[in-house]
Amino acid sequence: NESKIPLSFEELANLSLKKKNGETIGIEALGVIKADVDNLGSIFLKGLRPSKRTFTRYLALSRMLNLFFASYLPYLCQTKFKNIYNVFCGGDDLFVVGPWEESYNFILKVRQDFEKYVCCNKDITLSAGYLLTKPNIPVIELAERTEYLLSKAKKAGRNRLFIFKTDIVWDNIPTLEQWKTKLISLCSEEEEILSKGFLFKLNEIIEMVAKEKRLISVAISRSIKGIPFSELKCLLWRSLLYYFTVRNFDKKRRLDKGIRQKELENFLREIKDALENYGEAFRLPLWQILYSTRRVKDDARTD
Repeated sequence: NESKIPLSFEELANLSLKKKNGETIGIEALGVIKADVDNLGSIFLKGLRPSKRTFTRYLALSRMLNLFFASYLPYLCQTKFKNIYNVFCGGDDLFVVGPWEESYNFILKVRQDFEKYVCCNKDITLSAGYLLTKPNIPVIELAERTEYLLSKAKKAGRNRLFIFKTDIVWDNIPTLEQWKTKLISLCSEEEEILSKGFLFKLNEIIEMVAKEKRLISVAISRSIKGIPFSELKCLLWRSLLYYFTVRNFDKKRRLDKGIRQKELENFLREIKDALENYGEAFRLPLWQILYSTRRVKDDARTD
């Protein structure tokens, strides 16, 4: 801050709260991120043609990677993301802490700039693990938890972000961000086409979608007879989605009857396709909305 004194975890988490119409909304939480370059060993082993594998070229490659993490990322924190604290940035990895939404925006910017830095080389990619947490946890434990999430991103196939209990390929995030904007618009006080209650129901449906995908995977590997009947309830998610959407869409009848039916049909078709395509990854836009619009008086404040 202006006094040059570092902010505490509690103060950083408090920056996540916002004022709207005289109310405080959001959650007091940190976003902790660990990220590193995928397959670094292979890049050094195979990244240069045999005739180009000289000590100076290996040194240049190493220094150029370190330049991005050790010099550019701290500069990014100082200029555009001043509430992001870089615990470590150097070599081929980073470990940062900040307000939860700002940390998320930071890692999207890092990945975007890194892709440009390596000239969109598809063989040089970045994986990251994101942890949303309360601020009363020691930094060593934060490091261990985030390292575990990063390892899950690696095991899932690399070149992705592990966030909100699932891994998401970077290239899918722009579409999911568009869904966030769309849902915010539909739930806004000006539009009020969908209620916040619908968003909570949508969260339940996402869990059913995830369970269905796991069920299909099990069914492929062994006989369907080995699956309990109670487990098949998740297959009803499409009918439940239809039911809850029709019931909650434009309840205040702000749209004309003809327009309302057309908009309802378009929305149902689009969100069904999105859930089928992205599954658990749809938590990304949904949970961001639920967390960022939560009233503080309904939230358990940090001690």
